[in-house]
Amino acid sequence: PVGMAGGALSEPPPPYATMTVAVVLFINVFLLARGLTQGLAAERRNVRDERLQSREFEAMISETVLAVDDTGAVVRVSDNAMRVLGLPSEALKGRGLTELILVADRPLFLTVLGNCVHSGAEQISRVRLRTSPASEVPRYRWIELKLMPSKEDGSIALATLRDIDRIIAEEEVGRRAKAEAEAAKSAQASFLSTVN
Repeated sequence: PVGMAGGALSEPPPPYATMTVAVVLFINVFLLARGLTQGLAAERRNVRDERLQSREFEAMISETVLAVDDTGAVVRVSDNAMRVLGLPSEALKGRGLTELILVADRPLFLTVLGNCVHSGAEQISRVRLRTSPASEVPRYRWIELKLMPSKEDGSIALATLRDIDRIIAEEEVGRRAKAEAEAAKSAQASFLSTVN
């Protein structure tokens, strides 16, 4: 007899019982740690898969996605910049987006960027973006620029750039055709009033 518990003698626990409790505790701690490790690994896989899906989506769309920081520098560029804009991603990353925009369109871009950041709402504009290397004669393309507020990767805005050169050219052809039709209608009206 070791001691009295509630007036009765208590026997010490058998040595295998203490060992069993220790083994059960060890197994539980091991399983918990393993579950946490597997959970973290699964979370990392999910993040990696989401990034891969995002890149695959960016490659499929006809827009280039940029992240711009508070200085206007491009901090992230989608991989399809060459296909969409004719510029390699490396030519955009780290540069100020403002320096690629035609000087006449820069005030509009800065206004739209400021409105996006301060209002928290998506902003859309059309600007001309330089698509030729600095060593060549400047070539510009019309780009539709959509800006959305962002806090990812140290950026203040996400920008999607879509080449709209063809759309602008078609709009110009339509304007010319309309002007020519109005001139012809005016000439016809003038001729008919002279004849009558």
